[in-house]
Amino acid sequence: MKDPIINSFVQEYLQNYELESEEKYTDFERFSSYCVFSSFNRTGEEFEVSKVHTGGSRDTGLDGIGILIDDILVDSQEEAENIIGDNKKRILRLSFIFVQAKLKNSFEFSVVQNTINAVEDFFADYREEEPIYSRSERVKAKALLASYLLKTYIHNLREKPRCNIYYICTSSKEADSTIKNKQSRLIKKLEEKTRFLSNISFEFWGSDNIEKLYRQTKLQVEAVIQVHKSFSLTITDPKVKKVYMTAISFPEFKKIILQDRKIRDFIFYDNVRGFLGEENKINEAIQKTLKSEEEITLFPLLNNGVTIITKELNIMDENK
Repeated sequence: MKDPIINSFVQEYLQNYELESEEKYTDFERFSSYCVFSSFNRTGEEFEVSKVHTGGSRDTGLDGIGILIDDILVDSQEEAENIIGDNKKRILRLSFIFVQAKLKNSFEFSVVQNTINAVEDFFADYREEEPIYSRSERVKAKALLASYLLKTYIHNLREKPRCNIYYICTSSKEADSTIKNKQSRLIKKLEEKTRFLSNISFEFWGSDNIEKLYRQTKLQVEAVIQVHKSFSLTITDPKVKKVYMTAISFPEFKKIILQDRKIRDFIFYDNVRGFLGEENKINEAIQKTLKSEEEITLFPLLNNGVTIITKELNIMDENK
């Protein structure tokens, strides 16, 4: 691997997750899939890259495939049903992510073309057509799961499923304008053939992009907030070291829940305070309160609790 930084990151990734090194291109595929899907992993928990890595014999040209329901990765019908729950009428968000990783120093149009063709062929089952490409068992399972979710829950979707395609290589330069223009035309043709999808995006990621994404996977949530008053609570649970109760302003709260003006969804995984969908009794009641001139003043009283669990807490000044 010619890029020394990418190479060191790949080796560090393999070591940290106790993965045996294989062929260099396979290691890069797994590393790239890890970086991409970590950015979509809402739970904040570690996940097995084997669940999304599809590179290998008969991969149809797709090295990583991910299916998300409400921004949570699912790898089987059982996992999907567990997330959807008993309410079969609930509104869902469905997304598909595809990764093509090449251990090359430049972007190639032939790879763009093959990747887009592979994405189109991935949805052959849903369109009740015979797949063109010979599929591995991993790709076949992913395609059948996608078909099942589309056929079963198409009327539960808030909007058409989103589709993100990532072409990753070790290029230090952007793809040239000719390749980008051809790619844009191919995506338009793909949109015409897959009208059940929306917002199909195609991203070219070179060494700078993948480096930045990998660094972000190692960042932990840190925030410095200012509180006016707080008091400690006595808890008998030996696992809990300290408990504080306080009130903070919303601008201070945003320092905890936002990153680059986007909500850090994964911090709500254990303490659910994220958006649960429009057709939800709790959110309907909250919306009613916000729209009521008489009840809006009660909003802070009715919606006032957020529990923050942290491994480390440093109080800069006990008197502030």
